[in-house]
Amino acid sequence: MVNELLQLLLAHGISHVILSPGSRNAPISISILNDSRFTTYSIVDERAAGFFALGLAQQSRHPVAVCCTSGSAALNYAPAVAEAFYQRIPLVVLSADRPEEWVNQGDGQTIQQRDVFGQHVRASRELRDSLEDQWHNNRLINEALNASTGLPQGPVHINIPLRENLYGNSTEEHGLSRVIQISETKSQLSPEAISRIKTKISSKRSVLILCGQLAPNEDLRQLLESIGEGGKTVVISETHSNMSGGRIITTIDRLIMSFQKEEIRDFIPDILITIGGNIISKKVKSILRSNPPSEHIHIDPAGEILDTYKNLSVVIPIDFCSALKTFETELKAEGDFADRWSQRAARSQKLHDEFTPVQNWSDLKAFKVLLDRIPADSDIQMGNSSVVRYIQLFDMRQDVQYFGNRGTSGIDGSTSTAMGAANASERLTTLIVGDLSFLYDTNGLWHQHLPNNLKIVVINNGGGGIFKIIDGPSNSGVLKEGFETPHNLDLGKIAEAYNVDYQSVKDEIELKSGLEWLYEQDTCSILEINTSGIESQNFIKAYFSNLRKQ
Repeated sequence: MVNELLQLLLAHGISHVILSPGSRNAPISISILNDSRFTTYSIVDERAAGFFALGLAQQSRHPVAVCCTSGSAALNYAPAVAEAFYQRIPLVVLSADRPEEWVNQGDGQTIQQRDVFGQHVRASRELRDSLEDQWHNNRLINEALNASTGLPQGPVHINIPLRENLYGNSTEEHGLSRVIQISETKSQLSPEAISRIKTKISSKRSVLILCGQLAPNEDLRQLLESIGEGGKTVVISETHSNMSGGRIITTIDRLIMSFQKEEIRDFIPDILITIGGNIISKKVKSILRSNPPSEHIHIDPAGEILDTYKNLSVVIPIDFCSALKTFETELKAEGDFADRWSQRAARSQKLHDEFTPVQNWSDLKAFKVLLDRIPADSDIQMGNSSVVRYIQLFDMRQDVQYFGNRGTSGIDGSTSTAMGAANASERLTTLIVGDLSFLYDTNGLWHQHLPNNLKIVVINNGGGGIFKIIDGPSNSGVLKEGFETPHNLDLGKIAEAYNVDYQSVKDEIELKSGLEWLYEQDTCSILEINTSGIESQNFIKAYFSNLRKQ
């Protein structure tokens, strides 16, 4: 069974495996470590291992496997599995297990592992531990591995019951495993569908293309830039869309904050076209839900229904470039809708540029200094909560790429994801993360695979900064008790415990010097930026108020 599994992993192009030490998975670990065709990483904490694998797969765009022992170990993969599911990243979870007859019978490290990830995997298969079941196991493994790279891609789970002797020599036969491949197909719209959608677009005066989370794609970026030049169509994106330049508007939140209630309808399109994954901005979601366009067309190669704005009318199940090229002529028609958005974007830009240089030390000032000084031709891994929202307020740079765990948008696993991503890409990678998110994932530093090209920037504003910004918690009367998480932990001592170079700064001058130090280091290093949570709250509210000026 183990040899069958390993041969099929390799046959399906899966050669990177993160191993978490344990007894029950010893036959798998020993076999993989003795096979030079595999590249392996040893990470004790399964939660950190799962996110590390996610980062590897995010950058390589190939499936990555994680392997753990039996019992609660597999449960620790759940956050990374859920994130991979909603980001459509192919992970292969290999969980060792006790034989089925020992489940719920008081045996150690034994839980109900079958289908443990529920609906957050594209496939879940449990192998059989009898030599007579090789044919059946072969089919089950092929089914799972094909599902990880199908449409849509995503995580899969293979549960593997193993009997004693766990450390002896394998008695399996070493014949060639049968590989079952799913032949590739290419979806095309029918002439009738093309005609129908062209008529819809031609009959309307305004179109808004809204880009969600996307991997960098220069062909798509150039196509969107070209479409935005026509006048009828506005293209807006967020940093994790990796779409910027020309007529593409990238700072959604600061633009929308300038809208007066009576003028919102002037910026609502007749047709909304969405591409990519989740959207960060709650403001754009709120406006489009409250003021629905007459049509919402979603382009998704997998053909899944994503009715984020409660007004979905058409799903186009082909790749983004093919779909947009099909309707390029109609989308590039003349009109004044794009000018309307561009003029408002220019006004918001002016107000932003006037406000940010003169403010005192705060989170907003720290982000301005930081984002201007990240080296070109590098990657940014964005932490969640307030970090990703601050980054949205600044112009997207075309000379860097943006990534983040925006599938489920949790604060867990940011460091581990960045570790895996930096190992895979080998590009200079800057992780920008909040203090709570960093503390949540300190085990992301607990392994021997810290990449020298990863630089970690921790924004320490005293914990729970996002809850000072959004109205609900800040007006609840129990902000400190129920939402903020103040702490007295010394990040320098944490860095010392993991033997990671560290420096701390507390103002603009020190930050500029600290960033020079950070990018001169030839090791994985940490720069802590200390700000006041209260001052940051006051300045961000003043910033948004400034954007609303007439």
